[in-house]
Amino acid sequence: QMLEIVGMDETYLQRYPHELSGGQRQRVVILIALILRPKLVILDEPVSSLDVSVQAQILNLLKDLQKRFDVAYLFISHDLQVVEYMSDRIGVLKNGKMVEQASTDIIINHSLHPYTQSLLASMPELDDNKQKLVNNSKYKAICSKQTGIYQVSPDHHVLCEIRNQG
Repeated sequence: QMLEIVGMDETYLQRYPHELSGGQRQRVVILIALILRPKLVILDEPVSSLDVSVQAQILNLLKDLQKRFDVAYLFISHDLQVVEYMSDRIGVLKNGKMVEQASTDIIINHSLHPYTQSLLASMPELDDNKQKLVNNSKYKAICSKQTGIYQVSPDHHVLCEIRNQG
């Protein structure tokens, strides 16, 4: 039954890994991860080695399985378009530190941290209405007087790390 859920049938049970395509191997890994019905699955670059059409299939499968099995994903990726599609919330890491964390909408459209903004600016733009770079005056105003984590709103936190330039 789990094979059918990930879009495979029993004929795949007789195959060796080298006989499977990249997308088929990824489906097997997803099946293995979900077979014990975990509450959380960590996905580290789950579609980075796949071609675009297979990426879309795997991402849609992951979304379907997330609803079906009520599972949370910790999604690790450098591909911000994939992260935007898959996530309700985003945490941005820089050198192992969380520099900004908020809902996907806030991160994509109203980020404050310069590192988050530079990541977003490097993203190929599919929507011309989105602003590439945001004026950093709000970040500077908030963070020029303090360091550490600042709560912008109940759903938005940013790491203040401006250095005095005197």
